Amino acid sequence: MFSKRQMHGRDSTSLSLFLLESRRAEFVHWLMIVPSFLFFLWNPLWAAWLNVLYAVLFNVPLIIIQRYNRPRLERIISSQ
Repeated sequence: MFSKRQMHGRDSTSLSLFLLESRRAEFVHWLMIVPSFLFFLWNPLWAAWLNVLYAVLFNVPLIIIQRYNRPRLERIISSQ
């Protein structure tokens, strides 16, 4: 795992690892939304939609953050 509290270095290898970690984080957040649709199998309709809403509200902002940071990291890496 990659600590997100502090950067491990500003060299291209460390930044490339951080970039890879940001891609993995985005993918995981997308994956966390997908199972929310399974709640339709055993919950009332309103509760299932509530679970979908919860999954979207708490994962989409993190996906947006990853997508915002990725081009910035790529520019920094390419400038080195």
